[in-house]
Amino acid sequence: MPWASRRRWAISGAAFVLLLILGGWPAISVRRAFSGVYAATANLLFGAMTFGRGGHARLAPMEPTTVRRPGENVTSDARLSLTVDGRAGELAFGLSLRRDAYLPLLILMAAILAAPLRAKDKLYALLVGLPAVLALTIASLWWLVLWLFTHQVGGVYPARPAWEAVIDLLFRALLLPPGGRFLVPFLMACALVAWRRR
Repeated sequence: MPWASRRRWAISGAAFVLLLILGGWPAISVRRAFSGVYAATANLLFGAMTFGRGGHARLAPMEPTTVRRPGENVTSDARLSLTVDGRAGELAFGLSLRRDAYLPLLILMAAILAAPLRAKDKLYALLVGLPAVLALTIASLWWLVLWLFTHQVGGVYPARPAWEAVIDLLFRALLLPPGGRFLVPFLMACALVAWRRR
């Protein structure tokens, strides 16, 4: 690889890291706005769905925190509520949309913006990549709901052992880092950059 090309890619790598550092810890107001918009978008899907035998899910924004709330393993900025037809009460979980949706979108955006591409090619890559990553994050959230109804709420989504194994496998692939949250958006950005460089 020629020196000029190596230098260009080194600058792109440094720009990618800088964009991640600058955008990775958004202000509380940004997290609040993002969780509100994302929850409204996800609920367009969840509002029309029933899981198994009467299960329903709803995502609601919460005031973002910088510390973990009691009983939570993340600094949450959203609340996932599960209800079942004919049963009183709900099962609620705190979620970090910063981790589950904001950071994957940021990784893809930073990788494309830092890449040595013309502005027009960056725009094309973003127009394809951002909706794809958004859809991936919502699909991951949907799979989390399916997993919770299978394992945490009895009788709602009875699964045969083979199907339960598939649910568990995809749960680990989509929702446990560095899979769907971090690695997939980066690889998707690399593929889009390679596409536009052709």
